[in-house]
Amino acid sequence: MGKTYITEIQKRFSDVDMFGHVNNVYIQDYFDLGKTGFYANVLGSSMNWHKDSLVIVSVHSDYLEQTRYEDEVYVETAIEKIGNKSFTFLQKLMDKNRERVNAVCHTVVVGFDFEKQVSMPLLPDWVEKLKEYLVDTTE
Repeated sequence: MGKTYITEIQKRFSDVDMFGHVNNVYIQDYFDLGKTGFYANVLGSSMNWHKDSLVIVSVHSDYLEQTRYEDEVYVETAIEKIGNKSFTFLQKLMDKNRERVNAVCHTVVVGFDFEKQVSMPLLPDWVEKLKEYLVDTTE
C-alpha cells in the first residue's frame, strides 16, 4: 500500500449554500488544493511548468455523503494508476470526526511538452516519486 498525501481543508463561509452544505464546486476546489500540495511537496523541483509539465485531461467525482460547514475535513491524495504518458490521482474528501469518505475524485493527468504542444512520456523522476504513492485499488 502506497503513501497518501494529506491536505487539511479550511472551509470558507462562501463554500456553503443556504442549507449548510458545502457546494460541490468547492469540493472540487478542495481536491485541487490536494493536487497543488502534491505537486509542490512530492514532485517539487522536478516540475518545470513552462516546458515538461502536466495537464489534466479527465476528472470524475462521486459525492457519497453531505459535507457541512461544521465538518472537519481533509483530502487524501494518492496515485491509482501510472502509465507511460499519464497517471491517475485518487483523492478522497474525508470527514475527520465521522471517519467516513464524503467524496471521491479520479483525475487523469498527462505529461505535456508546452514548448512543442504535444503529450510526452512521464519523466523517470516523476514516475519514481509517483510510485511511492501508488495504492492498491483492487480491495
